[in-house]
Amino acid sequence: MLIVVYTKTGDKAAACDLFDGLPVKDMAAWTAMFAGELKKNPGCSWFKTKKGEIHEFFAGDAKHPRSSEINGVLVDLLDRLKGHGYQQILSSVAYDVSEDEKKRILMAPSEKLALAFGLMDSSANCPVRIMKNLRICETCHSFMCGVSHIIGREIIVRDNVRFHHFNGGTCSCGNFC
Repeated sequence: MLIVVYTKTGDKAAACDLFDGLPVKDMAAWTAMFAGELKKNPGCSWFKTKKGEIHEFFAGDAKHPRSSEINGVLVDLLDRLKGHGYQQILSSVAYDVSEDEKKRILMAPSEKLALAFGLMDSSANCPVRIMKNLRICETCHSFMCGVSHIIGREIIVRDNVRFHHFNGGTCSCGNFC
Protein backbone atom coordinates (compact mmCIF):
# COMPACT_ATOMS: atom_id res chain seq x y z
CA MET A 1 0.00 0.00 0.00
CA LEU A 2 1.08 3.55 -0.68
CA ILE A 3 0.46 4.39 2.98
CA VAL A 4 3.28 2.02 4.01
CA VAL A 5 5.63 3.66 1.50
CA TYR A 6 4.92 7.08 3.01
CA THR A 7 5.46 5.90 6.58
CA LYS A 8 8.68 4.05 5.70
CA THR A 9 10.08 7.19 4.07
CA GLY A 10 9.12 9.25 7.11
CA ASP A 11 6.32 11.22 5.47
CA LYS A 12 3.68 10.70 8.14
CA ALA A 13 1.69 13.75 7.02
CA ALA A 14 1.24 12.29 3.52
CA ALA A 15 0.27 8.93 5.02
CA CYS A 16 -2.36 10.61 7.22
CA ASP A 17 -3.68 12.66 4.28
CA LEU A 18 -3.98 9.52 2.16
CA PHE A 19 -5.74 7.68 5.01
CA ASP A 20 -8.14 10.60 5.53
CA GLY A 21 -9.01 10.52 1.82
CA LEU A 22 -9.86 6.81 1.77
CA PRO A 23 -13.55 6.10 1.11
CA VAL A 24 -13.49 3.20 3.57
CA LYS A 25 -11.31 3.55 6.66
CA ASP A 26 -11.02 -0.01 7.84
CA MET A 27 -8.62 -1.71 10.25
CA ALA A 28 -6.43 -2.99 7.39
CA ALA A 29 -5.75 0.56 6.15
CA TRP A 30 -5.16 1.82 9.69
CA THR A 31 -2.70 -1.02 10.39
CA ALA A 32 -0.94 -0.42 7.06
CA MET A 33 -0.46 3.22 7.96
CA PHE A 34 1.55 2.30 11.03
CA ALA A 35 3.21 -0.86 9.71
CA GLY A 36 6.09 1.03 8.12
CA GLU A 37 6.61 3.16 11.21
CA LEU A 38 6.60 0.37 13.77
CA LYS A 39 8.94 -2.11 12.10
CA LYS A 40 12.52 -1.73 13.25
CA ASN A 41 15.53 -3.82 12.44
CA PRO A 42 16.94 -5.55 15.51
CA GLY A 43 20.38 -4.50 16.68
CA CYS A 44 22.92 -6.76 15.00
CA SER A 45 26.72 -6.87 15.06
CA TRP A 46 29.28 -9.05 13.29
CA PHE A 47 32.78 -10.18 14.21
CA LYS A 48 35.12 -11.96 11.79
CA THR A 49 37.38 -14.57 13.44
CA LYS A 50 41.01 -15.38 12.68
CA LYS A 51 39.75 -18.28 10.56
CA GLY A 52 37.53 -15.98 8.50
CA GLU A 53 34.26 -17.12 10.09
CA ILE A 54 31.68 -14.40 10.61
CA HIS A 55 29.80 -14.54 13.92
CA GLU A 56 26.51 -12.65 14.12
CA PHE A 57 25.12 -11.28 17.36
CA PHE A 58 21.66 -9.84 18.02
CA ALA A 59 20.71 -7.68 20.97
CA GLY A 60 19.75 -9.89 23.90
CA ASP A 61 20.63 -13.05 21.98
CA ALA A 62 21.80 -16.09 23.94
CA LYS A 63 21.89 -18.54 21.02
CA HIS A 64 25.63 -18.37 20.36
CA PRO A 65 27.36 -21.66 21.29
CA ARG A 66 29.70 -19.74 23.60
CA SER A 67 27.04 -17.50 25.21
CA SER A 68 27.94 -18.42 28.79
CA GLU A 69 31.61 -17.54 28.17
CA ILE A 70 30.60 -14.30 26.42
CA ASN A 71 28.40 -13.31 29.36
CA GLY A 72 31.23 -14.13 31.77
CA VAL A 73 33.58 -11.83 29.87
CA LEU A 74 30.96 -9.05 29.90
CA VAL A 75 30.40 -9.38 33.65
CA ASP A 76 34.17 -9.29 34.23
CA LEU A 77 34.58 -6.20 32.04
CA LEU A 78 31.69 -4.43 33.76
CA ASP A 79 33.14 -5.21 37.21
CA ARG A 80 36.55 -3.90 36.14
CA LEU A 81 34.97 -0.76 34.68
CA LYS A 82 32.97 -0.12 37.84
CA GLY A 83 36.29 -0.19 39.72
CA HIS A 84 37.31 2.78 37.54
CA GLY A 85 34.06 4.68 38.26
CA TYR A 86 32.06 3.59 35.21
CA GLN A 87 28.27 3.67 35.53
CA GLN A 88 25.80 2.45 32.94
CA ILE A 89 23.64 5.19 31.43
CA LEU A 90 20.24 3.82 32.38
CA SER A 91 18.41 6.67 30.63
CA SER A 92 19.47 5.18 27.29
CA VAL A 93 16.88 2.42 27.83
CA ALA A 94 13.64 3.90 26.51
CA TYR A 95 11.36 1.35 28.16
CA ASP A 96 9.40 2.00 31.33
CA VAL A 97 10.96 -0.80 33.38
CA SER A 98 12.77 -1.12 36.70
CA GLU A 99 16.42 -0.12 37.11
CA ASP A 100 17.40 -3.78 37.47
CA GLU A 101 15.68 -4.61 34.16
CA LYS A 102 17.43 -1.66 32.48
CA LYS A 103 20.78 -2.97 33.74
CA ARG A 104 19.95 -6.41 32.35
CA ILE A 105 19.01 -4.92 28.98
CA LEU A 106 22.25 -2.93 28.88
CA MET A 107 24.31 -6.10 29.39
CA ALA A 108 23.36 -7.55 26.01
CA PRO A 109 23.46 -5.06 23.12
CA SER A 110 24.82 -6.78 20.03
CA GLU A 111 28.09 -4.80 19.95
CA LYS A 112 28.90 -5.75 23.55
CA LEU A 113 28.32 -9.42 22.76
CA ALA A 114 30.52 -9.13 19.65
CA LEU A 115 33.22 -7.35 21.68
CA ALA A 116 33.30 -10.05 24.35
CA PHE A 117 33.53 -12.76 21.70
CA GLY A 118 36.19 -10.77 19.85
CA LEU A 119 38.29 -10.47 22.98
CA MET A 120 38.04 -14.23 23.49
CA ASP A 121 38.88 -15.05 19.87
CA SER A 122 41.58 -12.55 18.86
CA SER A 123 45.21 -12.10 19.79
CA ALA A 124 46.02 -9.59 22.53
CA ASN A 125 48.04 -7.42 20.15
CA CYS A 126 45.31 -7.14 17.48
CA PRO A 127 42.47 -4.62 17.37
CA VAL A 128 38.94 -5.94 17.79
CA ARG A 129 36.88 -5.04 14.70
CA ILE A 130 33.08 -5.04 14.90
CA MET A 131 30.47 -4.17 12.27
CA LYS A 132 27.04 -2.96 13.40
CA ASN A 133 23.78 -2.31 11.51
CA LEU A 134 22.53 0.54 13.74
CA ARG A 135 24.14 3.54 15.39
CA ILE A 136 26.02 2.83 18.58
CA CYS A 137 24.12 4.11 21.61
CA GLU A 138 25.61 6.40 24.25
CA THR A 139 26.00 3.72 26.91
CA CYS A 140 27.71 1.26 24.51
CA HIS A 141 29.98 4.05 23.29
CA SER A 142 30.98 4.85 26.86
CA PHE A 143 31.47 1.13 27.56
CA MET A 144 33.77 0.72 24.52
CA CYS A 145 35.83 3.76 25.58
CA GLY A 146 36.26 2.32 29.07
CA VAL A 147 37.10 -1.19 27.86
CA SER A 148 39.72 0.13 25.44
CA HIS A 149 41.34 1.85 28.40
CA ILE A 150 41.33 -1.06 30.88
CA ILE A 151 42.43 -3.73 28.40
CA GLY A 152 44.88 -1.57 26.47
CA ARG A 153 43.57 -2.61 23.06
CA GLU A 154 42.09 -0.78 20.13
CA ILE A 155 38.43 -1.47 19.42
CA ILE A 156 37.01 -0.48 16.04
CA VAL A 157 33.23 -0.33 15.63
CA ARG A 158 31.72 0.49 12.26
CA ASP A 159 28.13 1.53 12.88
CA ASN A 160 25.71 2.70 10.20
CA VAL A 161 27.07 6.25 10.32
CA ARG A 162 30.83 6.16 10.98
CA PHE A 163 33.88 4.29 12.17
CA HIS A 164 34.64 4.56 15.88
CA HIS A 165 38.26 3.89 16.85
CA PHE A 166 38.37 3.39 20.63
CA ASN A 167 41.87 3.52 22.04
CA GLY A 168 43.12 4.32 25.53
CA GLY A 169 39.69 5.39 26.73
CA THR A 170 38.88 7.83 23.93
CA CYS A 171 37.11 7.60 20.58
CA SER A 172 38.11 9.04 17.23
CA CYS A 173 34.66 10.62 16.88
CA GLY A 174 35.31 12.91 19.87
CA ASN A 175 32.35 11.28 21.66
CA PHE A 176 30.03 12.49 18.91
CA CYS A 177 28.16 9.19 18.82
